[in-house]
Amino acid sequence: MSFHGRFYQFDNVSMDPKPVQRPHPPIIYGGVTPGGARRAIRYCDGFYPIFLDTYADPSRYADLQDVIRREAEKLKRDVSRFSMIGVASARLTAADAPEAQAKPRRICTGTSGQVLDDLVRFADAGYSLVILFFDCPSGQVTELEEQIQRCGQEVIPHAGQITPKGEWNTEL
Repeated sequence: MSFHGRFYQFDNVSMDPKPVQRPHPPIIYGGVTPGGARRAIRYCDGFYPIFLDTYADPSRYADLQDVIRREAEKLKRDVSRFSMIGVASARLTAADAPEAQAKPRRICTGTSGQVLDDLVRFADAGYSLVILFFDCPSGQVTELEEQIQRCGQEVIPHAGQITPKGEWNTEL
């Protein structure tokens, strides 16, 4: 590919390796506004609001799911082929840790059982996939590795049994 514009020029540029998915990998749009939700259903394969508020209710963006449904109806687009994804911070702790005992407790924080309960809440709010980014206060790679390992052993094996509600795509 080459490009010669007013401000930029390049010759013989390629992005490799090419994606395996045909015609392309899923394109997922992140946003928390009605305009973003409409843009997602018009041009993308899924939508993900980021739950930056650590005490967020998974139903917080239910109105955006309604926006997507209405826009899909106008476009005659089948939402069962559209993914609804949540993104939230997470931290696995022991049952006696302050994070697990806190009232209110930060979403996706605490014991593996508490995190799984929160993932059920996301599924009940229509999310078929929740991406967790781990809170590691020490900033050490070893702490991140421990969080990933615990999630892989204590959460992921059980999370596959959670059934999301709604008509959204469950295969990404």
